[in-house]
This record gives sequence, C-alpha cells and structure tokens, in this order.
Amino acid sequence: MFQMQSGGAGGYTAKSTVNEKVIENRPVSREKYIAFANRVYDFAEKYNGSVAPQDGCKSPFTIRMEKAGAVKDVQGCRGSDETGELGKIIREGEILFYSE
Repeated sequence: MFQMQSGGAGGYTAKSTVNEKVIENRPVSREKYIAFANRVYDFAEKYNGSVAPQDGCKSPFTIRMEKAGAVKDVQGCRGSDETGELGKIIREGEILFYSE
C-alpha cells in the first residue's frame, strides 16, 4: 500500500507498507504533496460518479481520502478505467516516492 499524509508541523510524508508493516517512510516536499493530492482527488471525484465496482473484478482498487476531517472511500476496478489515469497516478506516486 502507498500512503501520503500531511503531518501538520511535522511536514509531509509518503509511506510504503506491506501487510501493515512499514517498508519505507520518506519526507515529501509540500509543493509535490499538494500537486499529487489534488491529482488523486480530481481522479476520485470523476471516477466515483461514473463507474460502479463490478462483481468478479480481477484488479480492484480503493482510494481512501481524508479532507477537512471527512474520510471518503472510492472503490472500483482498474479495468473500468479506460483512460488509464489510475495507472498514471500510481506511476507518478512511485516516482515521487523514490525521487524525493
């Protein structure tokens, strides 16, 4: 799992976990964090209203966002993302994580 979070005065971090065990935890610049978070929010807003998760999906995903104290989950199937936008966002997150 890949997770980005704002730590207030503690700055911004990106974390990679497997089975709830932290593999790596890295700082992320404020500007890059905000740009990436906005991209994820935009995708989730567009996707959430357009496609319902399918039974038998072989590549499900969940995006969990917290904004202003409200938590929102967006679930779907990568096969339903015809533009490939989710894959691009994942790749961008990996580059951000390993380049900081």
